[in-house]
Amino acid sequence: MNKHLNTRFFLASCRVGIQADVRLGSPRFSDCRGVGICAILLDGIPEGRGNCRDWCQANLVVDGPTGRLLLQFVRGTISERTYDHHFASGYLKVQEPYRLPIGVASRLGLTDTDLAITPGRYPALDTGDTLLVSCRLSAPAVRSMPLAAKAA
Repeated sequence: MNKHLNTRFFLASCRVGIQADVRLGSPRFSDCRGVGICAILLDGIPEGRGNCRDWCQANLVVDGPTGRLLLQFVRGTISERTYDHHFASGYLKVQEPYRLPIGVASRLGLTDTDLAITPGRYPALDTGDTLLVSCRLSAPAVRSMPLAAKAA
């Protein structure tokens, strides 16, 4: 069976997506070094940040049945250095949770605007023109104080 036909069928069942600029790297570091997703922007790359190496374009789609965020990276916008660093293993590794900006969640039609891409190793399906990555979304963990430490 042709995996490209299956992929097209799968994508056809998803909601309409939005185009975004995605910076790969870790949000933990100010220069986004490391691996993961550092930023997702809908209105283009701000002045002065276009010199960063790991920006690429992606179509973002939420798969209704699973609630997963599908990132369809446009292969032509990914430099060889970025591909080697983030996708050469066949996976996109996310080490730190990435909280979706409220505007992104809203444009994707998500009712819960406080969502994060969870850490994990996500397979990247190479369809030729795109790299398709399916990421888990969850609400960020809420920390609460132990019962004995709460104020009266």
